[in-house]
Amino acid sequence: MFHAPLDRTVDIDQAEALFHAAKHPKSFVSLDKSDHLLSNKADVEFVASTIAGWLPRQLERSDPVSRWESPAAPGEVVVDELNRAFARRVFTATHEWIADEPLHVGADLGPDPYAQLLAALGTCTSMTIRVVANRKGVALDHVRVRLRHHWEHVEDCETCEGDGARTVDVIEA
Repeated sequence: MFHAPLDRTVDIDQAEALFHAAKHPKSFVSLDKSDHLLSNKADVEFVASTIAGWLPRQLERSDPVSRWESPAAPGEVVVDELNRAFARRVFTATHEWIADEPLHVGADLGPDPYAQLLAALGTCTSMTIRVVANRKGVALDHVRVRLRHHWEHVEDCETCEGDGARTVDVIEA
């Protein structure tokens, strides 16, 4: 927790009560001449560097599997309803995220299934490029993969099934 003695929004007694209510791991840092909104760039940089130094040690100590019980076994993905519309909770053995549809259909609480598919394809491609570059000793500064999905309507599709309008999924990289 960061607090400034000059803070007019949260006084020191409130900050102390919040600090005592917080679970461990925790730290309290006084920001001598700062304000509540960290309007001074130097204060922002100090807070960011302090968090950047503190957080990795906390993450090393924590075991996410012991803190949280996933319904998914290793190598498995489980999808549960979050609401009776389109929002879904997606689980792997060690991760959880929300999937939804955009606002015109759902609540936009998370990426839609096509965005997640593109993310899976893009991350796999990016990781493969990085692994090959590292193994081959290729000096590669950065890898970025950009993907798009859309449907193309076709008049005649020999491999399409069913009657009526036919579409083909197209993924562009």
